[in-house]
Formats: sequence, C-alpha cells, structure tokens
Amino acid sequence: MTLKKLSMALLLTVLPVASPALAQPAAPACADDPLFQQMDFTLGIWSVHDDEGGERARVRMEKVLGGCAISESWSSFDGSRVTGLGLFNYSRLLRGWSYAWVSANGTSTMFLGHHVEQNNIRYVTSRPTADGRVRVRHWSLIALPDGRIRELCVATEDGGATWITEYDLYWTRREQS
Repeated sequence: MTLKKLSMALLLTVLPVASPALAQPAAPACADDPLFQQMDFTLGIWSVHDDEGGERARVRMEKVLGGCAISESWSSFDGSRVTGLGLFNYSRLLRGWSYAWVSANGTSTMFLGHHVEQNNIRYVTSRPTADGRVRVRHWSLIALPDGRIRELCVATEDGGATWITEYDLYWTRREQS
C-alpha cells in the first residue's frame, strides 16, 4: 500500500470519529442572540431635534435580514437636504458593531462600534486631514430615562487632547417599529 493510500485510509477511518468532537455548536439565530439586541432601543420611527427643539430630521430604524441587522432611513428637514441610508450590524467574528452610511449627496463613511453599557453604543471612525493629522470621531446613541435617544458626535484632531462637539441631537419616538 502506498503512503498516499495509507494516509487516505487512515483519514477515512478517523474522520467519522473525530468530526463530532471538532464540530462547533451552531450559533443562535440573530433574532434570538442578545448581542444582536443591544441596539433594539433604537427601533421605531423618530423625530430628530436639536437642543433648541427644532425638528431636523425623521429617522426610521427597523430590523432586517432576520434580525441580523438594523436598517436606518434618514430624511432631513433642516435645509441640509441630507437623506441617507445606514446599516448597523453586530459581528460575531469581530465581537462588535459596525455601521455603514451613504447619503443621496454621495457622502459615505464606515464606523466600528462597541457596547459601552446597556442602551449606549459608541461608534468610532477616523480619516486623514489635509494637514496630515488624523480626525477621530466618536458617535454615540444613548437611551435616555425619558424614552428619548441622545445622538452625540464629538471629534478630535490632536490625539484626544481636545474634543469638539460636531452635533448633539435628541430623538423623540413617533412610532414603535
């Protein structure tokens, strides 16, 4: 018997015994996995207001793909005419959240996120600036005790020594999803 045939025979003999031990348990369906539910506090239709109370946008957040992702549809009312779509998903592989945004005016960005605490998710992105520095943005969605959501985005270009607020918005629920 050649070495190749002997190796194949051994593999066919051992594989049926070894394969159950090597098998990984199936991951729960996304809809049943608590990690995929960390952003469920955002589900619904929301009016988005600035701190002066003026409605700036309307946002719809809904589960898609069997609960494996949350789709965001954003329509602005503040004169900026920003309309866009976002997709949030939890990655079991990366053990964190990601967010992809694209708008009708061609802007797009990607964020990586993590669960800070219950009902508080922070996303981070960075990009080079024209002067060679790096602009880091922290964008958070935080459930407030009164049922609203605070959407806060802060940025730094000096490695975190100073931070500026890019926007601070409040979501008020219009409808459950």
